[in-house]
Amino acid sequence: MLKKLAYITALAFLFLTFKANLVKAQNVSLSISPPILEAVIKSGEKIEQVYTLKNDGPDAIISVDIFTFNQADDFGNPRISKSIKDYDPLSVKYWFSFKEPQLSLGDKFSLKQGEEKKITLDINPEDNTPNGDYYFTLIFRTELDNTFVAPETKSSLSQAEIGSNILITISKDGIINRKAAVKEFKAPKIIDSFSPLTYQVKLANIGEGFFKPFGKITIESVLGKKYILNLAPQNIITASSREISCLENERLVPCRLPVKFLFGPYKATLSFEVENDKKSYSKTINSFGIPVIPLLAAFLLLITLIFVKKTKKKALDKKKNEV
Repeated sequence: MLKKLAYITALAFLFLTFKANLVKAQNVSLSISPPILEAVIKSGEKIEQVYTLKNDGPDAIISVDIFTFNQADDFGNPRISKSIKDYDPLSVKYWFSFKEPQLSLGDKFSLKQGEEKKITLDINPEDNTPNGDYYFTLIFRTELDNTFVAPETKSSLSQAEIGSNILITISKDGIINRKAAVKEFKAPKIIDSFSPLTYQVKLANIGEGFFKPFGKITIESVLGKKYILNLAPQNIITASSREISCLENERLVPCRLPVKFLFGPYKATLSFEVENDKKSYSKTINSFGIPVIPLLAAFLLLITLIFVKKTKKKALDKKKNEV
């Protein structure tokens, strides 16, 4: 179960991971595992992470760098900032060291076609690091190796880059004050019976560490039937909000009621919890399904019949008057 949840979490956070620029490169392709590292570290302690980088394209020279990032919008898309080797006001570049192979930021190494390389990254925040969250992206970029690429093919090849996000929470005592807020939980109050009923969930992080919501939307119909929509455990970083999707067969899907015909009231209750937060969050909203199109058609038909009846009556009255 834990392995499955870890896999789901990695998928759920893909919208907040650095997106590889692979579509531009017809023959250049990189893959990296794991796609994300999440860690709580006490100041002065060290962690180690082994990455597997694979080159599925032609032989290439790979450069390595680490960038900071923050959230660009409410959909979890990242805004990659500057390399910590060029802009580092918090001196975080000294946290990172590559043990195997021994690399520095900006260094390059060769990776042949089909080759995998294990890269060990040590992360060791300094003792006086303030509590809080720190977000980075480990990025690998290809540069074509002139030794292996014929001059006539260079123009048809382009660079590729791929990244793995690093989310670090620094806590001197290991205690993290995680807090959430329901920023939006809404659906149409009145909806046509033949339209899909979709719920919008937007959660905010008002605490001191990133978190994932673990919860569901429970929907009850007028006949007492219950439907469960499971929330995707997507990361929400500090001082941000994010629209949360639902999870179905390990796929991210809209939070949509699986009913083809809606009729009457539907009560939906959002409920979720956050790790290390004793509070349970919930909010309830109501929607009402009405067959708008059939009712509108019946109304138009009724108006038409009344109009036809009145027209015929006027015609008959006119004939009587003429006689």
